[in-house]
Amino acid sequence: MFRIMTTNVGDVPSNALPNDTAALAGGAAAPGSFRASGNLWMQAPAGGAAPAGTAADYVVATATIPAAAFDQASRTIEVWAAGSFGANANTKTVKLIVAPTTANIGAAVVGGTTVATSGAVTTNGQGWSMEAQLTKTGAFGSNTQSAIHFATQVGAASAALTNPQSLTLTEAATVTVAVTINCATLAADAALWAFQGFWAN
Repeated sequence: MFRIMTTNVGDVPSNALPNDTAALAGGAAAPGSFRASGNLWMQAPAGGAAPAGTAADYVVATATIPAAAFDQASRTIEVWAAGSFGANANTKTVKLIVAPTTANIGAAVVGGTTVATSGAVTTNGQGWSMEAQLTKTGAFGSNTQSAIHFATQVGAASAALTNPQSLTLTEAATVTVAVTINCATLAADAALWAFQGFWAN
């Protein structure tokens, strides 16, 4: 017996799934089946993670997307980060970067594709957040995806969005995602407080 939720009458008991339901979530999902939504990672550095230096895109956090995560069209991972800016008008820049060549925490990032950025801002003593979506396009193994930056907030203002772009991540391998911060004057001028990757399907 299944219990199906409908919007107009609530839970409805049924002996079978609706004919438009392809698969159930849960367990290890084979390619082509429905995956349970949930966190791939969640990092919350105590007291915030500031860059190790200034005037470069310093890595403050990294995470790994598992191999074969993009196993069919429309498979989607949402990446979100949030933090704080120092109480001054110094210039700061935050980025989400996918598939960097090198991403060691405490060092400047090398390579990769910037899928979201705050741009260079002088926001004084307020918070920031940004979010991007990575979505599989085409057949599994074609190494084709899209990246869409759909929100960045810096203090009370919304930042300009990075243009959507095509990616060519190797789907049979793991993929690194990094958060970088570039503080022009003082390393303490910005920090990361939370970094999350969410499997949206």
